[in-house]
Amino acid sequence: MGSVKNMRTLVLCIALATTLFSVAFAETVEQALDHLQHQQYQQAQVISQQLLDSLQLNTIADISLAHKILGVSHCELQDEVSALNDFKTLKTFSPEASLDGLTISDRCQKLFTSMTLTPSSKSRRQGLSSKKPNASGGITPAQELHQQAQTPQPQVPSNRYIPFGVGQFQNKQRKKGLGFLIAQSLLYTAGATTRIAFNDPTTGDIGLSMMLTGGFVSVWGILDARQTYRKYYTTPE
Repeated sequence: MGSVKNMRTLVLCIALATTLFSVAFAETVEQALDHLQHQQYQQAQVISQQLLDSLQLNTIADISLAHKILGVSHCELQDEVSALNDFKTLKTFSPEASLDGLTISDRCQKLFTSMTLTPSSKSRRQGLSSKKPNASGGITPAQELHQQAQTPQPQVPSNRYIPFGVGQFQNKQRKKGLGFLIAQSLLYTAGATTRIAFNDPTTGDIGLSMMLTGGFVSVWGILDARQTYRKYYTTPE
């Protein structure tokens, strides 16, 4: 009986620690967002990237916000290629995401908007672009960014679709791979053990939540491995 109470106490402590960790993390996200709003793009970029690399994000909202901050920061720092990758990841996690409420340049707003056009709007813009070239006979920077956003994504090898950090190891990101491997293993193991060891609805729900979080981290790891492969292991045609 005493061991059961100790295990329940341990599980509740883990849940409480996770909650406190999330609160502390939210303040860090707000700090990155504050840097962005004050046009301190380098600081905002560093904080957001560190949060992603150290696997400190555990909700879709957190990951989406981090990639939104990264996308705007990269764009304002004249790195449109990285900004496009961040915006694509943002749209993967949050298809309806927007940049409303952020103070950004018209150039970066156009870059983001170019990825959110409907198929009919894209066709109309393509038609206008083909009929109205600029005076020099080339294409404008805005048209070039629009074409980059429409470029088909390169085929990603199947080993980037395997969870537990396999994709990260294939991308030569050993620390990140270990992070995903440990996080998923702990979440799945702790969740399954909690559900099996206790015949209690409340404790069982905690175990289920851990397993669902493990599933979320698995999907996140796969998306991260795909984006990294496309960013660093493919070259534009």
